[in-house]
Amino acid sequence: MSETRQHRGYIASWTGIFVSLAFVLLLLRRYNLSDTIHALSAMNYLYLLPAGILILTNFIARAQRWRVLFTASENPPLLSSFMALMVGYLANNVLPARGGDIVRSYVLARRESLTGSAIFATVVIERITDLVILLLMASVLLLFAPLPPWALRAECILAPVAVCSLAFLLVLRVSGKRCMEVLLSFVRFLPDFVIHKIRSFGAEFVGAVGVLGRRNVLLFVQLTIPIWCSEVLILLVLSRAFNVSLSLLQALFVILAVGIGTSIPSSPGFIGTYEFFFASSLAAAGLNRGTALSFAIVAHTVTFFSTNSIGLACLVFNGMSLADLVRGRGRRNFILSQLKKPIAQRQADCLTLEERYE
Repeated sequence: MSETRQHRGYIASWTGIFVSLAFVLLLLRRYNLSDTIHALSAMNYLYLLPAGILILTNFIARAQRWRVLFTASENPPLLSSFMALMVGYLANNVLPARGGDIVRSYVLARRESLTGSAIFATVVIERITDLVILLLMASVLLLFAPLPPWALRAECILAPVAVCSLAFLLVLRVSGKRCMEVLLSFVRFLPDFVIHKIRSFGAEFVGAVGVLGRRNVLLFVQLTIPIWCSEVLILLVLSRAFNVSLSLLQALFVILAVGIGTSIPSSPGFIGTYEFFFASSLAAAGLNRGTALSFAIVAHTVTFFSTNSIGLACLVFNGMSLADLVRGRGRRNFILSQLKKPIAQRQADCLTLEERYE
């Protein structure tokens, strides 16, 4: 079993590496490196400091937004949600297949003694809602400016995924208990202890989705606005470093393009995909190709360094190390913490959570 998991991990890692390598080759083919190096040497590096401060503000706003997806009785402190978020982002930069989402759930569950599967449900809700908002914003942008063919193709691919994911959450919200019964009817052949594990995890997950109210969703959308505003400001500040004047519409287009592009499975840290979609969106807006690629490299480097430095500090503060993330210890501990409860306790948890979404 462990060898099978390890084999799947290798497949996911190498698939992401090949995707990133393909986008890097596209960049080398389409962009002149000498122009890029010249633009990097001519930029004003003083603008990196305010950009870094804005990135930190963006992270804090994201941590606050995550908190609104919890119930009032389980709402974690801002510091705990911020630390868990940053460790998760750090893990996304070193682990394949967005493994940081599981690590984020584990860190918060350990800090606040919350149910890990319920926390993971909020992460899933956050990811799906972000994708839906991203695609809606891209559709609105079409009213003001035509999108390049590659952006339209990416949106057409992601739109069905977003619709199906949203429908999945709505079905769980309306008839979560029935969904659990249907799922359990297909796994009756499994041993009793496995069925109890599935029932426990499923009840906690569905319970977290079931208690999500209209107020939570509205607050989530409202808090998304300052997050997008800070990302636009980051781009506008960095554009001054290259003595480039970006309009609000162009900055928003870049953010949408990068958001859609980084949804594609790639290597940890979104190397290649980030630069390609960032530079392509700037080039489509009329920017010089050399400046566009140098802009993309600087923006990714600043974000990558800020994320990893803050995430590493939060990781150490929580008694973990980078080696733990690479070895998957956080992910294993998260899963084991959900499965090692006594059967009687898991059954009691199921009954309690079933009452919450009935």
